[in-house]
Amino acid sequence: MDCNHRTGWLLCRTLMYEGGYRLALPSVEVVRFVRSIDSLALDEPAVVEWVRRAFLRLA
Repeated sequence: MDCNHRTGWLLCRTLMYEGGYRLALPSVEVVRFVRSIDSLALDEPAVVEWVRRAFLRLA
């Protein structure tokens, strides 16, 4: 259980911002989700789906 979730989240957020997306969720929900990845044993498709819902494309 020695994952670096904060670094992973920062990389994800940075890449999404660079791609023209902005976060659409409150910080509290983001923290809850990132912390739950291990405890809920989320797989890659579940994380990808969450990221798709968490960001909005800017026009």
